Amino acid sequence: GVSVQDSGSKIYVPINITKEFRIEPTFSYAKQSRDREDDLEFDFKIYELGIGLFGIKDISPEFNFLYGLNLGLLRGSSETKYSGSGNKYESEMKGVSLSHIVGFEYYFVENISIGSEVALV
Repeated sequence: GVSVQDSGSKIYVPINITKEFRIEPTFSYAKQSRDREDDLEFDFKIYELGIGLFGIKDISPEFNFLYGLNLGLLRGSSETKYSGSGNKYESEMKGVSLSHIVGFEYYFVENISIGSEVALV
């Protein structure tokens, strides 16, 4: 699956191991830039490579309930420029994320679905 938002995108690759268990590798990228009137420019980028582990509970033949965890490795960078003074500040970031996730999915046909998730990060 794919999620596209104003500030970034996320790619999901759901793999059902059994009828009750799924793994879901993910890759996401987000970018935010801002130019202000006071000569300040700001750029922020973050990448995440993750793996989700989900239990699947059939509610009906078309609906599933999902619950699980997503573990991600984060890398990011930021750059701030003051064009009036010419100063520039850069920083790098590394981290780990852990999210608790619940969601639902509806299958139109056997392998095509639409879903929604809520994550507690």
